[in-house]
Amino acid sequence: MIEFIKDNVALALDPKTKIRLEFNSPLFAEDVIEATKVFWFDLPLNATNIKALGHSNQPGASGKMQVYSNYYLRIMGFIELKGSLVVRTISDKFRVAFTTNDLAQYKKTLLTDFGWGDDITLGVTTEDVFDFAEAQILEEFPDVDFNFPRIYNPSFYGDINPAFDGFLNNYTYKGNLGLTDGFLRNGINEDPGEEDLPTGVVNQNALVPMFYLQHILTELADILGFVFTGEFFTDTDLQQIMLYNDFDLAWNEKEYWIECSGGSYVLGAHPITFSTYTMGDNATFNGSYFTVEHVGLHEFYLRVVLSRPLSYTDAPVISVWNNTTNEILGTATCDDGLTEVTLILYCSAFMETANIGDHVYFYCTLAHVFTEWTMVEAEGSVVNSSQTDLNRLAKSANLKNHVPKMMLNDFLKDLKMFWGLSLFFDNQMQSAQFSFNKDILDAAILDITDIVAVGEQIEIAEKKNMSIDFEWDGEDAATEDNFLSISDFEQLDDVLILTDAPRAKSTGEIVKVAVTNTYFKSGDADNNERRWLFYSDIPQKCFINNSADETTEIKLNANPLLMKNIAHVTVVNNIIDIEQSLVVPQILKKGKSILGVSEEEGSEEVLRFMNWVGMSTYHVIVGIDSDYPFATTSNYELDKTKCKNITLFLEGTDGIYNNYLKTWYEFISATEEVTFNMGVNFGAKHLLQLMQIICQPQSGDTTSNIRWLMIESIKYLPKKLTVEISMNNIESAELIAVKQSIQATETGGESGS
Repeated sequence: MIEFIKDNVALALDPKTKIRLEFNSPLFAEDVIEATKVFWFDLPLNATNIKALGHSNQPGASGKMQVYSNYYLRIMGFIELKGSLVVRTISDKFRVAFTTNDLAQYKKTLLTDFGWGDDITLGVTTEDVFDFAEAQILEEFPDVDFNFPRIYNPSFYGDINPAFDGFLNNYTYKGNLGLTDGFLRNGINEDPGEEDLPTGVVNQNALVPMFYLQHILTELADILGFVFTGEFFTDTDLQQIMLYNDFDLAWNEKEYWIECSGGSYVLGAHPITFSTYTMGDNATFNGSYFTVEHVGLHEFYLRVVLSRPLSYTDAPVISVWNNTTNEILGTATCDDGLTEVTLILYCSAFMETANIGDHVYFYCTLAHVFTEWTMVEAEGSVVNSSQTDLNRLAKSANLKNHVPKMMLNDFLKDLKMFWGLSLFFDNQMQSAQFSFNKDILDAAILDITDIVAVGEQIEIAEKKNMSIDFEWDGEDAATEDNFLSISDFEQLDDVLILTDAPRAKSTGEIVKVAVTNTYFKSGDADNNERRWLFYSDIPQKCFINNSADETTEIKLNANPLLMKNIAHVTVVNNIIDIEQSLVVPQILKKGKSILGVSEEEGSEEVLRFMNWVGMSTYHVIVGIDSDYPFATTSNYELDKTKCKNITLFLEGTDGIYNNYLKTWYEFISATEEVTFNMGVNFGAKHLLQLMQIICQPQSGDTTSNIRWLMIESIKYLPKKLTVEISMNNIESAELIAVKQSIQATETGGESGS
């Protein structure tokens, strides 16, 4: 019997109803969110069904589709599937289909459009946030959900922030200042007396929390109302995997500030007045003078452009003057003889309680009061840096801002492809099992020979070469130019760090450096020595050769961050010494910040992985070492410690291809697809068994799950089961299964040729 039930109300089916169900294995599915489905069938347009579906046969409703969730399909009284009905009215009947995966409704939903829960409190003040981050980097997942690895990204602020040092989460050595090492505080909190302090945004550092992949998936499961299980969540090598994101913790609190422009003045020693000015809630300015209202270090900025048609002998001077105390706080002058000059002044003064109420002016003074100067423009600002969060750090974070802007299906699909996963969903139990394909190949077997029809089966052999590579998009990570051929070079050695490289004797030599997964080539002669120069990241391509006529290209959209090498060069006794001083993940991509710079709107992002290590040693300068928060896509540290069992690159013994992908791709590159008809003794209990084997989560380790079928002593992986069911019987059942035909040969990796 077939029943469709919701809230204990069954739809009225025609006694002659037949439905066709299709069960698809996620092992072979293009989509991640693959559903068991019932193909279209007809439902009587009667009073019972009209009431249950709220539909009618009125012309206005005809042909329109409507989805009804939380329906149950019961087969033969004990097989129950939960899903959604898709219904439309056709003439004098309903046309109905059924799908078991409610997640399908979210396939095209962007991760950034989900609600990711409450904000994460980081502190009350900016310094609290820095303290929080400096404590966080001493921890790892699962004790913390995110961390702050140092990452090289000079493109983060575009051209709006010339002060930026090029590193996210820039944790620096401060021993030379007698201070404890820590995250670099932004330059705007330092003494701005030097005239070369940049204007505009003055953020030397950008603090960006990088969330652990396992935490993101756990939160996503909670949002979807599912429980995620499987070895992917228990594999110790994957616990510290992070996703790169580019949303900084900048904030823009300007309560203790004034900005002014449109300045003019009367010839002589007179204050500049400004036609346009704005101020924060805790600052006062009337266009002529700033009134001190709070104690603290006040930072003043004044820029004046002056013009005169004739040459001059006098020198224009701009200044900041405390009229109340008759004290000049800072001056700038120019006497280069030009007829148009630009004067820029930075100065600071600490205002104490006694200074509250003082009036501070911007002045322009000329030695000869009758000289006919013209003020082209003038602008200025005042900031009380002791009161304002000038680092502009937010005091909270929300995961919503730090997940990739990707559709749910693309996110899961890219995850599946990178790690070699299959995702088994059970809509009724609200669970999903993340199993490695390599483990499924070692799973248990069920012999079903006795329920398969005797007779000729249809076999389709498929033998193909396969090429597996990353899809470098070129916009925010790398292009093919990053991966150059080494066929014209002599490879001298494989070394862990550059310092271990042998002396280069001639051009045309190359060494492979594991800590950065890069090649260095010998450079031009200098002081009778040759030096090693960065040449190329190591090409990432693996090839399976089955001597076939065609090659199938597999492109992994997700990929690892490349690694950046920073080296010190010293010359002692005319001998050049190259010391690999710092390695960090790198990316060249604009970030998202409240300060005004943003990536291109509308474009989806790409998954970029890295592996959190913790505090690691680097060389500050020759002879001085310190620690920094380190994440890597390799598996070595600069002190040659092997910090991870795997790299996040394809190639190599420790690469993801060898550890997660190889056995599966070798299997599917040489297979035979066989179609079987089930025998007359195929019943409901067999349908339930095959359904669980093909597409549903199972408890326990994947290798103990039953995922293989045995038919006449041959192992098969089931790909698809199609069943036709009437109101009384299983009318027919067809199984498509896959077996391995030949042993594949894996080659390639890193020749780059």
